[in-house]
Amino acid sequence: MDYARRCMEALDASPYLDYTLHGLLHGYYDGGKLVTEEQYYPKVYDAARGGYTKAWRRLSPAEFRRHLDLFFAIYRSWGLTKPVRTFAAPNGNRGTPEENAVYADILREYGILYWRDTWDEMAGDSAVVNGVICSKEYQILHWNVFDADPALLPVRERVTPDLCCHWPNFLRWNPEHNLERIPAWAAYFRRQAEVWGVMLAPDAPTADSQGVYRQFARLRTEGDTCVVDLTEVDRLGASGLKDEFFLSLRGDAAPVCVEGGTVGLYETKRDFRNWKVVRDGGKRVVLRLR
Repeated sequence: MDYARRCMEALDASPYLDYTLHGLLHGYYDGGKLVTEEQYYPKVYDAARGGYTKAWRRLSPAEFRRHLDLFFAIYRSWGLTKPVRTFAAPNGNRGTPEENAVYADILREYGILYWRDTWDEMAGDSAVVNGVICSKEYQILHWNVFDADPALLPVRERVTPDLCCHWPNFLRWNPEHNLERIPAWAAYFRRQAEVWGVMLAPDAPTADSQGVYRQFARLRTEGDTCVVDLTEVDRLGASGLKDEFFLSLRGDAAPVCVEGGTVGLYETKRDFRNWKVVRDGGKRVVLRLR
């Protein structure tokens, strides 16, 4: 328990880790029996068939709030203090748009402003539902792949807000060797960071805000000037949207912000550099390349 306590303290103190609420026990109980995975959409019992159907229903708002209350009571009982700002439903999102809107309102009540899920119906990789930023997650590996060697994984060329793994992916068959793969996983993400347009975000708000800017901001060039129109971004009304976004530029070009904010170098890669733009609240940012 002392080791677990020290691990939790390290996680709680890290500025580079965000917790995501993923349910209570990843299961749903009926009469004391685990009948299906929790998923926040338990199967419906069909008495005529004597079993549970494959039809899904959402937990009612009251049931959902009860799950959240129980989660946070357990969370606080362990002495954890870091805000939980992100939600991902077990086994993906199967709700209707109307149900998603209700859940987004409830999540916002609990301070959760980012929802990462499968979002099969989403056009693109980012959306905003009643103020909550919703990002489509892409799994690097299936959830039950154990003892994965990241050195064998291909680099993903598509730029998305989130790349996802599950905890079994990082575990070794021999637990004594669990920590040995940490350098290899760090090397994998460093390789991923060299993909044009990729920026490794320090936290969920930065990553999911960047997804919104990338999909909904409109960029045009006029000679040596770059104009970023943020009208559509602001129209979405994302409660957790950060006032910063990132641009990738190749070559020696160094942007100077002439309207709408400030710009500075964020990181240098082999073939490009990422620049951080901080908005001043206006609807557009104008950069001049020099």
